Amino acid sequence: EFVMIHSVLFFDALVAHLRFDGLTSVQLLPEVGKICGFEEGECVLAWVGAFQSFPLNLFVTLTAKWKVLDSKTGLIKEGIFDAKSCEHPMYRKPSDCTRFLPMFDQAEGYRPCP
Repeated sequence: EFVMIHSVLFFDALVAHLRFDGLTSVQLLPEVGKICGFEEGECVLAWVGAFQSFPLNLFVTLTAKWKVLDSKTGLIKEGIFDAKSCEHPMYRKPSDCTRFLPMFDQAEGYRPCP
């Protein structure tokens, strides 16, 4: 059993202001783990960065970084994916995202973040 919470709203509530800053979640996760005494696997963050914006998409393949972090042990896995992989016609609704799982599990095509 698990509870899924949007990390930006959760961490903004913890620090008592509204920033909608997805990068702060990555920095605050270990501290929340220490303060709450979470064991490995009890508090996990799935973080996805943003794609580059216009006009860069005219010149390069758009990519975004992703990370899975544990509040106690830190980085579990990270990588980079491109916008084209999200534009597949089979990905039309949120429940279709389970089709991405093999992409994250396969060694082929997996690139660690620089």
